[in-house]
Amino acid sequence: MEKQYRRGKYATYIDQQYELYETDEDNICELVDRNSRFEELRKFGFVKSNEVKSYLKIEKKLIQDAFLVETYVRYSGFKFFLENVFEKKYILRPLDDAMNHFKDFPKHGYDPIYEIEEYQIEEIWEERKALDEFVFDTEPIVYSKTKIDL
Repeated sequence: MEKQYRRGKYATYIDQQYELYETDEDNICELVDRNSRFEELRKFGFVKSNEVKSYLKIEKKLIQDAFLVETYVRYSGFKFFLENVFEKKYILRPLDDAMNHFKDFPKHGYDPIYEIEEYQIEEIWEERKALDEFVFDTEPIVYSKTKIDL
């Protein structure tokens, strides 16, 4: 099974992190778990949506904290946005410093994208930012692979 890296909104509820979605209802949000843990989560009120997804509609005030997650990697000494992982290939989008160094800029419908393998990555980390209306009580940067892991 391929490693999954996160991107999007996440919330902590009963000391577990779930994907977070806003709803049309005031003060209500939806927590989603895609890990097939329905039997374990049912006791917290989660409803099964399909084989791999469970969800819970919950009042925002019951959320411990919430944040926006973006995952980045260091490759060739530069910071890149991790776009996706597909068939053991890491799809990266260069940030300004990398684009300037490699002289690889978006132009005429071309967006610079790099495909690399895991052994080429120097570091992988999540950057977490506060979301309005929620408490932000988590580490702002969390590393999943560092040079020490190599």
